[in-house]
Amino acid sequence: MMQARIDFERLRHDVETLAAIGRHADLGLYRMAFSEGDWAARAWLEARIKAAGLDLHIDGAANIHARYEWDGERPGVMTGSHLDTVPGGGHLDGALGVLAGLECLRSIKEQKLTVSYPLEAVAFTDEEGRFGGMLGSQALCGRLTPESIHAARDLDGVTLDAAMRERGLDASQMLRANRRPNSVHAFVELHIEQGPVLDRQGISVGVVEAITGLFRWNVTLSGRADHAGTTPMDLRRDALQGLAEFSGEIPRILEENGGQRSTATIGRVECFPGAANVVPGKVEFSFECRDTDQT
Repeated sequence: MMQARIDFERLRHDVETLAAIGRHADLGLYRMAFSEGDWAARAWLEARIKAAGLDLHIDGAANIHARYEWDGERPGVMTGSHLDTVPGGGHLDGALGVLAGLECLRSIKEQKLTVSYPLEAVAFTDEEGRFGGMLGSQALCGRLTPESIHAARDLDGVTLDAAMRERGLDASQMLRANRRPNSVHAFVELHIEQGPVLDRQGISVGVVEAITGLFRWNVTLSGRADHAGTTPMDLRRDALQGLAEFSGEIPRILEENGGQRSTATIGRVECFPGAANVVPGKVEFSFECRDTDQT
């Protein structure tokens, strides 16, 4: 069996070029889904796909597909990841999976290799969760409904419909991105670890055994806003203190009820009224739990 020879310098150049798109002075690399940075990255990727002579397809969920010998009849082998990032995101997170997939298809085409299955590299829309997480993947798998699309909104209250309409897209068309299960023979994704385990153990490559389940909640703790100088400590109902106590219990709860891969994170906190001389009367925070154990 012949093997494709990958052009690593070309791949490196693509990675470095993409890493420069969506840079912010205060946030670092940040390509929030449907933002200017995200859209610039998508336009750049589409141009690279066309330059490689691969077939370009954009589905109803705005997922970007690069295709080689894709006829729509035979099941294909897919690879890919995402272009959007979290604030201060790593330049390889998601991008490596997309660009490595593109390089594989590009090299196979250039070397005129025979493939057993049609090949496809995809960049999924909104993996990072502006509108709930893995949006493009959900659309591809038929997990979206008209109701979920209509209800989706980000932390600033912007609806998915409005964000897509601003980019000239129709959110209702996301339902048309649904793929038949038998149209995909296999899917493989190259991804950085995003953690210290492999590096700490001196292991170069890890093979995924399970995909972590994820739940997110927006939580509100209500107390009472009082004057910080005249309200004694024993008479306060400090919402932020309540959050501190809750946060301090997380390690114990996970140790008693979770497993080795259980995690819980409070990643965003807003305190109201947010004044230095007022006892916090309300706290809103995000709470995220992940685990590989369904129980």
